[in-house]
Amino acid sequence: MLLIFMKLHSCLLILTAILALIHPIVCTEIAYSINPNGEKAIAYANMTEYNGTDVVSYATSGYATSGSSRGTSTNTRTLESIQEEITRKINRCNELVRDKGLDLVGKRSGPQRIDQICSIYDYMVNNWTFVSDPSGLDLFQYSNYTLKKGSEIGSSGKEDCDDFSILLASLVDSIGGTPRIMLAYNWTAGGHAYTEVYLGKKNDKDVGRMLNWLRTAYKVNDVYTHIDSESGDVWLNLDWWKDPGGAIHPGGTFYQAATQVPIYIQEDVPKTPLTSIENELPKPLFNYTPIQPEVDEEVHFDASGSFDPDGKIMDYEWDFGVVRSPMLQNQRVYTFTRAAVNSR
Repeated sequence: MLLIFMKLHSCLLILTAILALIHPIVCTEIAYSINPNGEKAIAYANMTEYNGTDVVSYATSGYATSGSSRGTSTNTRTLESIQEEITRKINRCNELVRDKGLDLVGKRSGPQRIDQICSIYDYMVNNWTFVSDPSGLDLFQYSNYTLKKGSEIGSSGKEDCDDFSILLASLVDSIGGTPRIMLAYNWTAGGHAYTEVYLGKKNDKDVGRMLNWLRTAYKVNDVYTHIDSESGDVWLNLDWWKDPGGAIHPGGTFYQAATQVPIYIQEDVPKTPLTSIENELPKPLFNYTPIQPEVDEEVHFDASGSFDPDGKIMDYEWDFGVVRSPMLQNQRVYTFTRAAVNSR
C-alpha cells in the first residue's frame, strides 16, 4: 500500500497526489510545446490518470504549535468526491457568472471563439486578488462567490489558486467552451491547480489556425497543450503564475509537476471545440533584384517574407503579364502583376 504525504505549495491545495490503494491507469495524454517548427514533448507535464474511486492523500496549510512556523496537516479523500465538489462549485448557469462572461466577450461575435476565451483569461490574470485559505483548511469556493468578493474591491476575483481555476473554468463554460481543471503536484514546491480548455482535434485546421493566432496575438513562439494520443483531443493550458518562466498567456508553460490529474466538468456533456476568428488571408510580400534591370538581364523574385496570420503557407503562385513596348519594337517585356500564397 503506497501512501505518500506532501508539502503544501503556497498557492493552494495538494490534491493531485499519490495513490493510496491502486496503480494509475496508463497515460495516453502527452504534454507538448508546439511552435512553427513542430511539436516537442514535455515529459514533466504528462497526464497521470486515476480511477474516481482512488484515494489520494493531500496536505493543507497549518502552523506549528508555537504559531511561529508554517506547517501542514494531512487529509485523504477520493478523486470522485473531489470531482463532484469542483463540478458543483463551478455552478453552471449561475446568472452572475453568465453575465460576466457575456460582458467579457464584448463584441467578439461567434460560437466559443478563441479570442473570447482569451479576453476572459486576460481579465482574470490582470485583476486577480490572491488570498490564502484559513490555516488547516482547503476550501473550494463557488464561482459566483469568488466573483462577488472580487467585485467588491474592483478585481476579477478574490481567493487562492484553486478558486481562480474554478472561476476561470466557470466563465469559459458560461460562453460555451469545454473546460477542465488540472491538479498538479511538485515534489519540491507542492500542489497547484489550473484550468485547460478543449480546442478540438489535432488534425482539425481550425486548431492549427488557433495555435498560430495565439503565437501572433501574444508574440510568443511556443504554445503548450495536452494532446490525447488515442482520440487526438487537444487541450490548451490556461495556467497563470508570475514567477520567472511562469505561464503569463493562454498556452503558457506548464507547471513542473510529478503528477497531473484531470478533473472533468460535466463528463456527460459532449466536448465542444473552440472556433478560430474569421480566417485571415495570407499576406503576399515579395522583392526582386536587381531593382532596375537592364534588357535581357535575369531578374530574381523572392516571396519568402510572405506569411499567414492564422495558418501555414503551403505553396506560392506567380502570375506574370506580357506587354509589348513600342520603344522595344517586337521585344516582349514581362511585367510582374500578381503574386499569391496558398495556406491552410
